[in-house]
Amino acid sequence: MRMSLLIWLIVLPLFSYAQPAKYFSKGVSWLDIHNAWSIKQKEDGGYAFSCEVRNNTTNKWKPYLLETDSEGNLVSILSVAPDSLQGKFTDLEIFQGSYIAIGSLAVDEYTPWHLNISIIQSNSNFENIMFGGGGSSNNGITSALSTNGILYVGGYHNEISSPGKRLQLVKLYPTTAEVMLDTVYYYFNTTNKSNWIQDIAATPDGCAYLLATINYAGDTGDIALIKIDSLGNWQWHQVYNPTTSSWMSRDVAGNIISTSDGGIMFSYVADKPDISTRISYTHKLNAQFQTEWIKDQYFRGGIGPSLIQLSDSSFFLANGFYLNNGLYNLDAEIVKLDKEGNLLWRRQFGGNGDDYVYDAIVQNHDQSGKSGYVLCGRTESSAPSGGADAWLVRLNCMGLLTEPKADFLALPYLSMPHVIAFANQSQYVYPDSIDGGHYILDWGDGSPPLLCGQGYEPCSGSLPTHTYQSAGLFPVTLQAIVCNDTSTLTRAACIDFEPNPQAAFGHEILNYTVLFTNLSQNTYFSQGGYCIWDFGDGSPPVSEEHPVHTYPDNGNFTVTLTVIVCQDTSVYTETIAIAKPVGIPENSPPSEGQGVVVYPNPATNTITFALPEGSKFPSGDLGVLEISLFSPTGQQVLHTTIPAGQTSHSLSVAHLPVGVYFYVVSGADGVVSGDTDNGDNGNNGGNGNNGGTDKGGYGGGAVLARGKVAVVR
Repeated sequence: MRMSLLIWLIVLPLFSYAQPAKYFSKGVSWLDIHNAWSIKQKEDGGYAFSCEVRNNTTNKWKPYLLETDSEGNLVSILSVAPDSLQGKFTDLEIFQGSYIAIGSLAVDEYTPWHLNISIIQSNSNFENIMFGGGGSSNNGITSALSTNGILYVGGYHNEISSPGKRLQLVKLYPTTAEVMLDTVYYYFNTTNKSNWIQDIAATPDGCAYLLATINYAGDTGDIALIKIDSLGNWQWHQVYNPTTSSWMSRDVAGNIISTSDGGIMFSYVADKPDISTRISYTHKLNAQFQTEWIKDQYFRGGIGPSLIQLSDSSFFLANGFYLNNGLYNLDAEIVKLDKEGNLLWRRQFGGNGDDYVYDAIVQNHDQSGKSGYVLCGRTESSAPSGGADAWLVRLNCMGLLTEPKADFLALPYLSMPHVIAFANQSQYVYPDSIDGGHYILDWGDGSPPLLCGQGYEPCSGSLPTHTYQSAGLFPVTLQAIVCNDTSTLTRAACIDFEPNPQAAFGHEILNYTVLFTNLSQNTYFSQGGYCIWDFGDGSPPVSEEHPVHTYPDNGNFTVTLTVIVCQDTSVYTETIAIAKPVGIPENSPPSEGQGVVVYPNPATNTITFALPEGSKFPSGDLGVLEISLFSPTGQQVLHTTIPAGQTSHSLSVAHLPVGVYFYVVSGADGVVSGDTDNGDNGNNGGNGNNGGTDKGGYGGGAVLARGKVAVVR
């Protein structure tokens, strides 16, 4: 049965930072309890999640599709379930620009569930394909997309008249929504016990492996690995029951992948009687489906770790939680294993509450792992009591939140004026660790660089020295590299050379924001000279050549510019008076409540203008709107329109110079909405200046909002 339901798009404001972290751990929320079950990376570098979210007031779980930008800031929320239904999205695929969300919908917990597949196109057109109803209850749990574009969906089918859940498999073409197969398997058909497909691994030949929990009844359960052909016919299966020596023999399936050697790896959770706890297992089979190895010493509990095989045949695993005995709360855990299952590294992380990981992907679809990993799940660490946020974590190739930071000192020997000693003060490089980084040190005189760390000679603890053959200023450059992350620092080394820097600057005040122009002489910035700005308001110093700084309040502030070349230093100081701003205010909509959200602010590459849902002028609904961006001197630098009914619009500002700009959101062509029977389109005659009296146009280029935004790098 197919149903088409209403879809909502909610655009939320973002939190922005002057220098956003590449790696982060963030909670995303808008209601009370959020579970992010599956994650995919979008073409624009952002992320999409399938979620279930609970409103504690209504006590209903609802399915949602989340979108964030690449920095983990919430961009939009999509729902395909009206208030009359509840449900969840547990898995997600992206195919030819469309989202395919897998889950279940029902009126309430007492009525039959429908297995639901939502196909959501980029233009927000969608179709819901629902299975079940009447005399059965169905639930969608997992999905897999084959290389030839066939979608597999697994879950369970429960006939109301015959207690017990059976394995259900659906196959369809997502481009046409044509259903190829909808079958229920009765191989495990014990009365009052549950069977469900937990995960699917599609193969290039059109077949698939199903990982299922079977014969589950609260304190019992086993694992089944099943092979089906391209028509869905059952070819063979193997049952695994790792827990056999306890009254509670409860084993639950986790995740499955095909491995590059033709084998299979799958995970599950089982009770371990000798330590009275639940253990997550990772089980590796060879191409003949014989057990190669089993690992059970890492994870505790959870739902069975997510599994990723990297291009070098090693494995990345992420699990639901790890018991942190020191804090008595649950932390997430990640592990990297070699192809034989030997531990390469292991990390636990989380906050002061329970934290769970449900899914993991490689960043930028880079199967080498060098671009890092992205996890999703649930965090209670940053949520109010009784709540939980959707959790997004982006890690580097070593499973850490750090980026390399190059730093060093180039120290002259007074007794040997042509010799420089190098003191490495870099951070977060780990040259002696698995997956760690390395250094490239260029002395700036054409001699071969010094390389050490992973892939090269070990880095020595002593200070390397270098002898220059001639006098002059030489740019010494250090690159600190960890996988795909590089930090570069250049500092000048002076050999029988006096640079004599002279610090100076000019400035332009725009309200609370000051644009500084570095007028210093003999800076040698391109050869390793550098500067430090102290803005006199307690903010951290910066080293940009021409910075833009916004002060928090009125007052007189002493700004200090320090220019350093080798060991030669020059300091220039000037007091700047910041007075009450004049001109365009932050946000001054002409009618009460008509706010426009502008984010991120400051912006780096893209800025989005979002209108609150239901925005309108006193004269009527909004029509076509114009967005204009002006420089401080009044020059229009950007101009675009928002079509009628569109609630948000994004602009690229990557080409604009750093600075402060003013925006105006207004009615297009002098008309905001409605007909113009009682107005003259803003031509000072008739009723054009007040929009008319019969829902006429709000003439004269009516302004919905105006304000300012900073562009930074």
